[in-house]
Amino acid sequence: MLKQISFVVTAIISFAFAATVHAEDPLRISSMGIFVFPEYDQPGVLVQYQGTVPEKTALPRDISFLVPKGVGIAAACGIKADGTHTSETWKESDAADGLTQVTYKLSEPNFHVEYYYNPLVGSPDKKMEFVYKALLPADEIGLDIQHPLKATNFVLSPEASNLHKDNDGFTYHSYTFKQVAAGAQISTNIAYTKTDSSPSITKPASA
Repeated sequence: MLKQISFVVTAIISFAFAATVHAEDPLRISSMGIFVFPEYDQPGVLVQYQGTVPEKTALPRDISFLVPKGVGIAAACGIKADGTHTSETWKESDAADGLTQVTYKLSEPNFHVEYYYNPLVGSPDKKMEFVYKALLPADEIGLDIQHPLKATNFVLSPEASNLHKDNDGFTYHSYTFKQVAAGAQISTNIAYTKTDSSPSITKPASA
């Protein structure tokens, strides 16, 4: 009887230890898309991070991303299986190199972060540099830059590896990065000419 009790206690301790180790495994990203929309629905730039963490990740847990200091965070949440977003609050804290760390509780494997800012310089010849600094390692990151509908002389440096169009007539310039380490930096310089000050689409009025 004592041997049986000892075995049960040992099994419970082993299970608890394994669960603790699993919960403390370093967080990583399986795949992530970064979408940059210059002058999409307002004069500035809309940026979205959307991706997934490994299925075996113990959730909920905190997840953090770096964004430029002073941006307007519009969303930081999880994405449910039906496509709807979870309702989360987030914390912002100062980070190095003019960045802000955004942290929130992720309860679903799929995540979404969205912000607006305005790094565009010049008119009508406009330019900006987009920089993403990885706080978490990622197996794969895709970067899509949307070509504003009324822009001409659109140039990226470095040049994107792929182009594709959507059903709304937008052209996307796409890059793919494999095995991105924590601390790595992804950047591209964007330049174009646009004489019309209105954005590509009109944002629907709030009800």
